[in-house]
Amino acid sequence: MKQCKRCGEQKPLEAFSKRKASKDGLHYYCRECNSPLLKAYSEANRERKAAYDKAYYEANRELALIRARASYEANYAANRPRDRARVRARQAGLATATPMWLSKGHREAIAAIYAEAERLTRETGIPHHVDHIIPLKGKGVCGLHVPWNLRAIPAAENLSKSNRIPDHLIV
Repeated sequence: MKQCKRCGEQKPLEAFSKRKASKDGLHYYCRECNSPLLKAYSEANRERKAAYDKAYYEANRELALIRARASYEANYAANRPRDRARVRARQAGLATATPMWLSKGHREAIAAIYAEAERLTRETGIPHHVDHIIPLKGKGVCGLHVPWNLRAIPAAENLSKSNRIPDHLIV
């Protein structure tokens, strides 16, 4: 048991974060008291924290990838139901976004766009995704899964675009 210097309560050691500089190796505020302080600091120093995090990641990229892989493997079984639910929801959304009036030619055009993305990935060595120009689940607008709303673009560009409509299409 340890007494929190902020709230004065006696709490179990698990209620305190680690802190190497302390004699006992634990922070002097409990996690409950320290959390709002850390959040306020993070908000006030957002750019500084982002720069530090980026520099740390770049300096320790291999270690970060090893940790991410270990975490993924350790939690694979526990996360599988959630991941499957997410995939099924995406598939259902895709089915909902595909109009009934789509002709066989339209469906072939969609398949050709996916084939184009695979071909570009093979030829350039850069992963390509099929992007919905107007997102299927956008803010204020939902696109359709139709050939004229699809394009093959580099994966990095698609991931950075996220769920936004391109600026040149916003009026």
